[in-house]
Amino acid sequence: DWTAIGADDDHDWRITCEVSDGMDESDATPLDVTTTVNLYYGDYTNGEENMILNYSYPGYPDGVWTYDESYEVWKESNTPYTSNGYYRYTRTRMRTPYFKVPAGIAAVKIDVRQWFETIDGGDYCQFQYTTNGGSSWGAVVTLPHPGGGSSNYDILDTYTVPTAIFNKPSAGIGMYFHSDFDTTILGTGWNVRELRVYIEP
Repeated sequence: DWTAIGADDDHDWRITCEVSDGMDESDATPLDVTTTVNLYYGDYTNGEENMILNYSYPGYPDGVWTYDESYEVWKESNTPYTSNGYYRYTRTRMRTPYFKVPAGIAAVKIDVRQWFETIDGGDYCQFQYTTNGGSSWGAVVTLPHPGGGSSNYDILDTYTVPTAIFNKPSAGIGMYFHSDFDTTILGTGWNVRELRVYIEP
């Protein structure tokens, strides 16, 4: 029986076998193994894991991602993690370190454990990607209203990054949060516990 190897088990593996029935030779069955390569992995229960506050737009002073040590998550503002609200009029992005994406691969994917909730209208959470060191950003996915994921972080969401990221030496993944000046804000905003960006060969 084989079980999946978790994203945090980033090791080299050796598979060995023995003939246990006393025979000198045995027919071999090919073993089909699929591996993935992490471009970035952050388990935020172990700390902030090298995430970088890319910017807050001028005129949006409340737009700042913060790492909440008590709840071990990244959050799109510094409002209390347990509050049912988030900052109005926010434009902010946090990103991974830049990495090199090789050519000739099948896909670049994102695995994330998250909890998000925004009101309807102009507020949204969006995974983005850059191919040029942050000079420009494109959308991977805009997370649906009103929300998703789990406050227990037991749900793993997976998204596929556009192929434009292939064969780029200065690529990265960003988490962009956008909120308007709403009269009422109900929702937890965006909380991220674990983020993995990886190659499927």
